[in-house]
Amino acid sequence: MRQQSTVRSSGRFSGFMQTNYVSTLIALSFSIMLTACGGGSEKTDISEEPGPDGVAPTLTLVKIYNGFNSGNEVKLGDVVKVEFESSESIMKPTVTIAGVAATVSGQHHAWSAEHTLDDDTLADGPVSFAISFGDVSGVAGNDVAASTEGDPLEYCKEGCVSEGEAGGIAGDWKLAPVAGALGVGPVVGDISWWSSSEITLTDRDCLFDDIYRFGADGSFENVMGATTFTEDWQNGDQGEACLAPIAPHDGSNPATYVLDEDALTLTVDGLGAHIGLPKAINGGEISAGAAVPASIVYIISAMNNTEMTLDINFGAGYWRFLLQKEVTEQASPIIGDWTLAPAAGALGVGPVAGDISWWSSSEITLSDRDCLFDDIYRFNADGSFENVMGDLTFTEDWQNGDQGEACLAPIAPHDGSNPATYVFDEDGLTLTVEGAGAHVGLPKAINGGEISAGAAVPDSIVYTIAAMNDTAMTLDVNFGAGVWRFELVKSASGSASEVQSDLVGNWKISPEADALSVILNGNVMTSKSVDACLLDDVFSFGADGSFANVMGTETWLETWQGAASEGCGTPVAPHDGSNTAVVYSYNEAAALIKVTGAGGHIGLAKVIEGSELTDPADAPNSIKYTVIELTATTMTLEVASAYFGGSGVWRFKLVKD
Repeated sequence: MRQQSTVRSSGRFSGFMQTNYVSTLIALSFSIMLTACGGGSEKTDISEEPGPDGVAPTLTLVKIYNGFNSGNEVKLGDVVKVEFESSESIMKPTVTIAGVAATVSGQHHAWSAEHTLDDDTLADGPVSFAISFGDVSGVAGNDVAASTEGDPLEYCKEGCVSEGEAGGIAGDWKLAPVAGALGVGPVVGDISWWSSSEITLTDRDCLFDDIYRFGADGSFENVMGATTFTEDWQNGDQGEACLAPIAPHDGSNPATYVLDEDALTLTVDGLGAHIGLPKAINGGEISAGAAVPASIVYIISAMNNTEMTLDINFGAGYWRFLLQKEVTEQASPIIGDWTLAPAAGALGVGPVAGDISWWSSSEITLSDRDCLFDDIYRFNADGSFENVMGDLTFTEDWQNGDQGEACLAPIAPHDGSNPATYVFDEDGLTLTVEGAGAHVGLPKAINGGEISAGAAVPDSIVYTIAAMNDTAMTLDVNFGAGVWRFELVKSASGSASEVQSDLVGNWKISPEADALSVILNGNVMTSKSVDACLLDDVFSFGADGSFANVMGTETWLETWQGAASEGCGTPVAPHDGSNTAVVYSYNEAAALIKVTGAGGHIGLAKVIEGSELTDPADAPNSIKYTVIELTATTMTLEVASAYFGGSGVWRFKLVKD
């Protein structure tokens, strides 16, 4: 390889040389000197250069980004930039971006390449790139096609819009709380004439809390609160002071905005609408009594999803404003109430994660263990965790003293009585509940084993998150011999104390012909006429989860309640509303309303799950109703009945009072 060098117009010599090559030249020069001085008689040939050094160069840093705003999203017409650093000096590399040769610049260890995305046939997706390089001794490095830091660069021809970001600018912006957030100078980016300091953040705090609100609908607002920064030209020579906003720069006039990403301009339209300082307008600064323009155009010098730099030429120079977007922290997806999914296979066990071949829940399990499927696993925003089980939950021999698998009152410490917390690790894909007895799914399933009678209860359990989205979550726990799996669904209401707003209120049976009817295969088989004393009964759902039957002095009675014949009469306990401890829960995902408390009921008192009462003393502790329809004013519920061999259902239509 022949070493290359160039002589620039400055007359300086530049080139790349390896240490061994320089050493060789020094040695050869010394040899020549010896020969000239009689120190040797042999000729020395210095025309041959040393070969490759045998050490391949590597890239120590590689990143790709939007050349305009340093973001990780680009659209058609944007400039993509790739920056990289090498472990040693390299010759000018070859770089392709999106399959096209890029413009490369740099020297020694530091290089960059850029390319404008001008191919309108390019498919949306990650932007590819490749770097080919070699050191100055001729040893090639391995081609690189992935970044070492930062996210991949995403291309969307029409512009990528992240969920919750309307065009990227929609939202509330403020001046950045840093020195230099506003300044002025002779040219764009030069704020040498004056710039804000750390002291300015305090002295003009009434300016730094002003909000520039960009609506997704194109509307714009100046939101200033009780005070903002004013100057002599506004406040009658009171000097620079925090005072009440002064019209028309007080946000009182309607305004709009236009974001032109191609021209890199942001225009606010509306008398007094402004960003940064109201005096800074196109071609000048407003003075006392001067006309206020109907619009102002700002130059966008930089912008990403959370930061924006605007410049405005006021004639004598440029004002610069650095802004930051107020980002509302998204609530963790796990916060809220979760229950086992009302579906076959919602819990199961097998030899490895995802294999529930040893045993899994069936449709029958949903009924047999209904007291388990209505248990709530509550993850609160403050990091606390609760097992909310109601009056009954599923228990086994090891808990209940060999009573077998049965729905019984929750048994300590797995009854939610101990305080507990949780740690949700999205990166590690784990969910840890901490607190003696705290658990998800089955209390016996713990890390490395299953709890047996008298065995120690761990202080924490770690679950592996196998899958998760906003409404569903699959957890696995390895108990040593195998893996338990629990599939859960999230209650749309968020927590039991925040029940569905449409449900809260007082409901009555709808005054229509088939409001009380028995349905078979979707068809009305028989309807029951509704007397006035039943039509005025109230089924009351409280916002706090309480439930009440409010019947007044009369309601509909039948012979099973001791009445001589069907008709209106004094309500009979426990279906008379006298039990004040009745509560309800609503699981929107499962479309179920559960009324818990003896005597609590909706529709007809006799209708219970799969049967009808023949004695008031047999009233169950709870009844579940399937929600067929629920709006702000109407509700249709069904309960499996004993009619038609158990295939029929009672249907109740209600209206909100």
